[in-house]
Amino acid sequence: METNPHWLILYEAAILELDLNKLPQRIKEAQHAIVDRMEVLGKSGGTSELEVLMNALNGLWDLQKIAHRESRRVIQPGNREWPTHHR
Repeated sequence: METNPHWLILYEAAILELDLNKLPQRIKEAQHAIVDRMEVLGKSGGTSELEVLMNALNGLWDLQKIAHRESRRVIQPGNREWPTHHR
């Protein structure tokens, strides 16, 4: 596996994105890059990397669900940042 593959850069950009307006596009880009890589590996083997890719894809699906739920929560009009919890 290469040091910083394209899919990993996009994956990290998605999981680190705090702007809920940008997050869906980041997730979509990362998902496409991961699926593209999986298709390449599917033709040549590489089961351990396929497992890593599947785990990343599952993480993005979970993030997508959370982001969707959070974007529906209106804390204040116009607030599209991740909510902060005070203890």
